[in-house]
Amino acid sequence: MPSAAKNKANGYHHGDLRAALIDAAMVIVEKDGASALSLRGVAKAIEVSPAAPYHHFKDKQKLMAAIVEAGLKKFNQALETAANEADCPHKQLRDLGAAYVVFAAENPKLFELIQTPDFAGSTAPEGLVAERSKNFNILFETIRVCMPSASERQLRTACAAAWGLVHGIAVLAIDQRLNAVLPHEDLGRTTTELIEQINFAKAIGSGFQ
Repeated sequence: MPSAAKNKANGYHHGDLRAALIDAAMVIVEKDGASALSLRGVAKAIEVSPAAPYHHFKDKQKLMAAIVEAGLKKFNQALETAANEADCPHKQLRDLGAAYVVFAAENPKLFELIQTPDFAGSTAPEGLVAERSKNFNILFETIRVCMPSASERQLRTACAAAWGLVHGIAVLAIDQRLNAVLPHEDLGRTTTELIEQINFAKAIGSGFQ
């Protein structure tokens, strides 16, 4: 008798199958890294035929691009949720930093994949480009509210400084080096403390209002 999983797999509609393939691929990436990914392996994970993924992705690179897009969307949702819960722009900026680090630490291999420049060129899918642009704009618009009199150059400089700061903390957290220096149970709270200790206003410029 066919298993329930096989019945479910055989019953996929095209739209459902594409989403299921991406979900399964993200699980593989997070568990074993992008190098472990293959179309055959993803098909096996959701118990469909080895040929099934090719109806949606002509090769591994196309599947990888879809994973990056889905990963960025998940990342952006985490950042937006954090920003929306804060009651002022300065807290929004601080909480964005904490959400950035927590997402990276909880999804280290996915985070590494979405940071790769391989899918940032002119040939990248439209949806991926939109999510990557949104990722930057979440930070840019928050800083713009904090620095209403700043020039475009000053705003972009502030974005680069803020991004560099939290990305560095994220890398330390992923590599388990942050915990060695600063033992913690709540990474978000610890990141907030680090941001406040450094003083974001001084870290990204004197244009805060």
